[in-house]
Amino acid sequence: MAAAGVTALAAGMAVAVGAPVAQAEPTTFNPFDANNGFSIVSQGDVSLGNAELEGSVAAFGTIESTKDNYAIVHEVAGTPDYTVPTIDGEPVRILANEFVGTGGFDLSNAGAESGTREAEAVAKLVDTDNLTPGSRGGGAQGDFVRLTNDSGGVLDLKALPWAGYSASDYTTELNSVAEYFPDLGEQVAQTNKCLASMYGSDLVNMVEVKNEGGMAYPEGLVTDRPNVIDYEDVAGLTIKSDRMGGYEPTAQAPLVIRVAPDTTEIGAINVEGWSPGKGEDQELARFIMLDLSQVTGDVTIDGLTMGAIWAPNANLHYNSGITTNGQWFSKEFTSNGGGELHHHTFQGRLPCGDPGDPGEPADPWIGTSVAVDGSDDKVLPLTGGTVVDTVSYKNLETGTEYQLEGELRVAPSGDATGITAEKTFTPDSADGVTQVTFELTAEQAQQYAGQDLVVYEYLYLDGKLVAKHVDPNDEAQTFTVAEADPADPWIGTSVAVDGSDEKVLPLTGGTVVDTVSYKNLEAGTEYQLEGELRVAPSGEATGITAEKTFTPDSTDGTTEVTFELTAEQAQQYAGQDLVVYEYLYLDGEKVTEHTDPTDEAQTFTVDDEDPAVPGDPWIGTTVRVDCGCDKVLPLTGGTVIDTVRYQNLEAGKTYELKGELRVAPSGEATGITAEKTFTPDSADGTTEVTFELTAEQAQQYAGQDLVVYEYLYLDG
Repeated sequence: MAAAGVTALAAGMAVAVGAPVAQAEPTTFNPFDANNGFSIVSQGDVSLGNAELEGSVAAFGTIESTKDNYAIVHEVAGTPDYTVPTIDGEPVRILANEFVGTGGFDLSNAGAESGTREAEAVAKLVDTDNLTPGSRGGGAQGDFVRLTNDSGGVLDLKALPWAGYSASDYTTELNSVAEYFPDLGEQVAQTNKCLASMYGSDLVNMVEVKNEGGMAYPEGLVTDRPNVIDYEDVAGLTIKSDRMGGYEPTAQAPLVIRVAPDTTEIGAINVEGWSPGKGEDQELARFIMLDLSQVTGDVTIDGLTMGAIWAPNANLHYNSGITTNGQWFSKEFTSNGGGELHHHTFQGRLPCGDPGDPGEPADPWIGTSVAVDGSDDKVLPLTGGTVVDTVSYKNLETGTEYQLEGELRVAPSGDATGITAEKTFTPDSADGVTQVTFELTAEQAQQYAGQDLVVYEYLYLDGKLVAKHVDPNDEAQTFTVAEADPADPWIGTSVAVDGSDEKVLPLTGGTVVDTVSYKNLEAGTEYQLEGELRVAPSGEATGITAEKTFTPDSTDGTTEVTFELTAEQAQQYAGQDLVVYEYLYLDGEKVTEHTDPTDEAQTFTVDDEDPAVPGDPWIGTTVRVDCGCDKVLPLTGGTVIDTVRYQNLEAGKTYELKGELRVAPSGEATGITAEKTFTPDSADGTTEVTFELTAEQAQQYAGQDLVVYEYLYLDG
C-alpha cells in the first residue's frame, strides 16, 4: 500500500515534466501523498509529549515519549473518518527505526469501531533488539503485549494479544523505515519545485491582504484554483472574512499559506467564522496547507488550529496548549504542551507548472565546507587562528554582486557566539565557489575550548536574503576548538537581572547577578573574583564594581558575583547595554579573566529613560498568568496578575488603579476589568492588579492575545 502511493505520485510528476508546455490543464499534485497515509512523517527522530495523537506517526530515526503514558488513539475530539497506514500487511499507528527513552506509549486505538482495521492497529519497529516483551492485562481482547526498552520505556500494544504473539508482529520485514518510502528524496525535490512553480503564475491566485487597524483583510479570493497568502501578512492578526466573499477552502481551491525562509515561529491563523471545534468547521483543515519548503532549522508551532504543514527541511516543534488538525511532514518532529494532534488527510490538489529537473533547483543555493588553516583535522588551537569556509553556490546571476554573511555557532545546540565574517563577490558563472574567512583571537578560542563550532552562511542580493545554509549537525560545516590545558584556570560568565527574564534593569536600580563558571581551580584554595561593569560594546569603564571571595570544593563549578546598582547609576546609563568583566585572583595575582565586550551572555540592558516629564506620575506594567505556563491562560479560566511599576507618586496619598483587558493588537474592548486602591509608602514602587477570568470569558477569546490597559487616578 505504501509503495503504491509513492509510485503513483512519482509517475504523475513524470507526466508533468514531459508534457508539452502548451498543455491546457496543468498536472495536479498533493504534497502529502509522500506521507503514505501517516499523520506525521519525520525524516529523523520523533519525540512526543503533548496531550495525545489521534492518528499515526512514521519516524525514520528513533521514537520516544516524554510522558509516562502518551495516548495514541483513533478519535476523541477529532473525526474518525480516516484510515491508518498498512505496513507488511498490518495496520499500524507507529512505524520507527527504534523505540527509545524512559517514557511510555499507550497505543489503544480508542474511538475506532470494533472489528475495523483501525481498531487492530499496532506498531512496527526496525530494530527490536533493545525490547523485552511482557504480558499486561486489561486489553479489549484480554492480555496484550507490552514492550519494554533498555531504558525502562514501555510501549503498550493493546490490539496485539499476548497469546500466540511473535516478534514478527511488531518487527518490520524491511531493514529501514526509508525502504517503505521509496524514491522519497526525488519526490520531495519534485514537490518543492512544483510548489515554487505555482507562485506568481496564473496557476494560483496570489491574495492581497490589507492590514487595517491591526486586522488582516484578504481580498479577491477565488473558487477555481488555490488561493495563496503569505504568512507574514497575517501573522499575529485576526483574519477578517468580510471581504472574502464567503470563501471556504476546497479540494479545487485550497488555501496555501506560504512561509518565508527565515521563519522560526508559526502562531495562530484565525479566520473569523472558521471554528476548529468538533462538529463545526474542523474539516476545513483538509484543504489548508502551510508551505515551509524554503524553511530550514527549528520552527516552533504554537496556536495553529487547522492546516497541514509541509516542512521537509525544518525541525518542527509543536509546543502548544491549542489542539491542531492536519498532517505533518518534517525533518524532525517534537511535541509538548496540552494540545492534541488530530489527523486530517490533506485533500487539496495543487497545480504543477514546469518544475524542471528536481536535481537542479532554479532558486539560488549554497552549501559549505569548513577548514582550519594549518590543521588537517579541523582543530583550532587555543592561540586562535584562521577558519576558512568554502561556499559552493548554484543558480546565481553572473555579473551581479552578492554578499555572504557567516557566523559561528556552537554545535549541535546552535547557540550564537557573536563571531562573524563577511564576503562580497561577483560570480563569473551561475555555479561556483568562494571563501569566507574567520579570524579568531586566543580569547575567543579559549572561550569555546573543547567545543565544536559550526558555520552558518547567509547569501544576500541587494540586502535581501536569497539562500542560507544553517545546519548545526552538518559535519562538513563543523570544526573543533582544542581542549584547554587542564593546568590553566578558566572562567566564563552569564549575567541576569533580578526580576527580569529579558535582562533589563529598571531605572530605579536593582540587583545584577553574574554567574561565573570556573574550571581547573585548586579545590580547598581561596580565590578572589573582581567584577566590573563596562559599556557594551565600547568597553568604556563605569566604575561600578563587585567582589566575591570563595573556596571551591572541586576544580570545576560555579559561583555568583552580585552587583547592586542605585537609581542614580541606572539612570546614568539609561538605554545602554552594560557588560560584565570578571577577573580571578589567587594570592593577589591575576590567574585568568573573562573580558569580552561583545559577549551577549555577559550583557544586560538598562531601561530607557522615563518618557514622562520629571515629577509627573508614571506607570508601566508587566503581566503574568498564575499557572506557571508562559503567560498562556487555560480555557478553564484563571488568575491574571498585572504588576504595575509606578514613579513620582505622592507618598501617603490614596490612588486608584483601574485595569481592563483588550484584544491585541487591535485594542478591541473585552469588558473584563479589575481595580486596586493603594497608598504608596514612597514615590516609586510596585503594586499588583488581579483579574479573575471565568471559563466562559477564556473560551470567548480562545487562541487570541489579550493586553492589559491600566489607568491611575487621584481623587477621581
